[in-house]
Amino acid sequence: MKKLILIGSGYHSKIVYDEAVRSKQYKVLGYLSNDIKRKHAIKKLKFYGKIKELKKIKIKNCFFVLAVGQGDIREKIFHEVKQLKIKIKWGKIISKDSIISANTKIGEGSVIVSGSIINVGTRIGKHCLINTGSSIDHDNFFDDFSGCGPRVITGGNVKIGKNSYIGLGSIIKNNIIIGKNTLIGASSLVLKNCAKNSVYFGS
Repeated sequence: MKKLILIGSGYHSKIVYDEAVRSKQYKVLGYLSNDIKRKHAIKKLKFYGKIKELKKIKIKNCFFVLAVGQGDIREKIFHEVKQLKIKIKWGKIISKDSIISANTKIGEGSVIVSGSIINVGTRIGKHCLINTGSSIDHDNFFDDFSGCGPRVITGGNVKIGKNSYIGLGSIIKNNIIIGKNTLIGASSLVLKNCAKNSVYFGS
């Protein structure tokens, strides 16, 4: 069983912890967080300190995952870790209750939550989040640090830009391109391409 340390202590980290444990691939040892006032909801987890304490962790063959829901914060933490100039191994957590086509690619650090379906030919980048019960159809591309809320549905050949987020319950028509750093509000119906650095909601 692989050893895993979470980076983050918010509500989303509870989900990551649960999926990691239920996958039976990881033993979660503890967590790191810059928010030292916040105690992790999983009380038995060991607190290893702020993110800069990564340099002091002497655990061999340990994996890490960014257990943070917001893509921009995941990216910020990733670069903070990168500045430490140490080699770490990023875990990949795929729920045992998800359905993943054999012909898909899921990047390091990404988390696929329970009930999600990822269809043939789809590529999920690094440190992405596919949330509860989402249906990602064939030949989609989610760029690094992008993600979606629960119950999102995408058609075929959809492209989601880096650090973009699809709000819960949204539906994305096939062949749509959503630019980087863009937010799609909850329960939206997306029928046209969406520009980068923008916010869209509704139909």
